[in-house]
Amino acid sequence: MAKKRKSDEDPLGEAPGDPESYAFVFEQAEGVVRRQEASVDELRGRVGLVLPVAIGVAGLFLQSIFSHPHFDGWTVAGVAVGLVGFAFGFGASIWIIRPQQKWAFGMSAKTLIEGYVEAEQPASLAAMHKKVALYLSDAAETNGGKLNRLYVIFQWALVALTVETGALLFALWRSAQ
Repeated sequence: MAKKRKSDEDPLGEAPGDPESYAFVFEQAEGVVRRQEASVDELRGRVGLVLPVAIGVAGLFLQSIFSHPHFDGWTVAGVAVGLVGFAFGFGASIWIIRPQQKWAFGMSAKTLIEGYVEAEQPASLAAMHKKVALYLSDAAETNGGKLNRLYVIFQWALVALTVETGALLFALWRSAQ
């Protein structure tokens, strides 16, 4: 059974309250969704910085490690842990920047026009403000969960980068002895 959304509670689009209040609520809801959209863009931009660093660290350290003739079990372990950290960080980064479906940052103009503006009984501007505000509120809840998950994945990507760097530094130190 589908979850009932706040935006479905008033199908006729009635707005018995003060029109200015509905406009204010709409502006607040829109602001939340706009900030979420900016957060998604910012997070993807951060990943765009972390990913080349992870690749560069792996490339430089592995080149240096393999140029030394001394390989013992600790060096191999350091390289293995570093590569696992790299793989996890790389995968997490790709997961964040991949295109994702079902983000909601606004309501369809077609829905508004067909369902409210050109309906048999057109809705008032206050009713449209109310409906879109409720829709954006639902969207903000859904987006918020997705955004929180992406931030957790990003934090793990940073941990993986730290593990990668530390392990490869250790392997470099061991191979140079």
